[in-house]
Amino acid sequence: MGVRTGLSTLVKVTVVSAAGLPQAARMLSELLDLVAPERCVGCARRSLWCEDCRSALTRARWVSRAGVPLVTPAAASPVMMRAIAQWKDAHYRQLSEVLADLLLPELVAEFDSRPLNVVLIPSRKKSLHTRGYQPMVDVVEKLARKSDGQFQLATRVLAWRVQPTEQRQLDDVRRERNVAGRMAADRLPSGQLLLLDDVVTSGATIREALRALTDAGVRPVGIAALAVPRNNLGQDFVKSVAKPRLRI
Repeated sequence: MGVRTGLSTLVKVTVVSAAGLPQAARMLSELLDLVAPERCVGCARRSLWCEDCRSALTRARWVSRAGVPLVTPAAASPVMMRAIAQWKDAHYRQLSEVLADLLLPELVAEFDSRPLNVVLIPSRKKSLHTRGYQPMVDVVEKLARKSDGQFQLATRVLAWRVQPTEQRQLDDVRRERNVAGRMAADRLPSGQLLLLDDVVTSGATIREALRALTDAGVRPVGIAALAVPRNNLGQDFVKSVAKPRLRI
């Protein structure tokens, strides 16, 4: 758990009981800023994520050979990868708001005002147990609020029939084998679907999700990710799923 999150949990009851709600909120904020000030994930300034570091992100767009666009607010961005690591693994949940703010304009630019059901790549059981919550659900809930309901979470559409192993240490070929044929689609909502993942590395998981949805009779109108940490998504991804067409 992050320092600020832990301290907030420890002192909230004491502060609220000692003062009214407005005073409690102010006292809590001042106390946390004193003992554990928020620092930018990019440059460590006194800000959750400063404007300079946000503006330095490299936005990108690819189009799959099947015509499905993949959009992301951060291609090959070390700052974004550090932020995602803190958000997911250090319980820095305040970043959900920032990540939703970064993703929303990319989605609106690509899909205009179309209402879309957001389908998430399913988490592994071990990750759910370790974290105790689903970070991507946090982001989609904030997207729904910020977009006045244009992007709504479609729950439990994709699931692992067979749990994959941890992929971080696997090369592209082993990532492909690790997930191939293991995902299934169910509980399909009416309306158009947007497939969303946190990070697209080799594209193996996205490919498997597309296969599962296609087998169930649907194809998403788009794919979105918070980050794509490679300039060209790896040769296997380019050949089998997407080819770079337009950089923005």
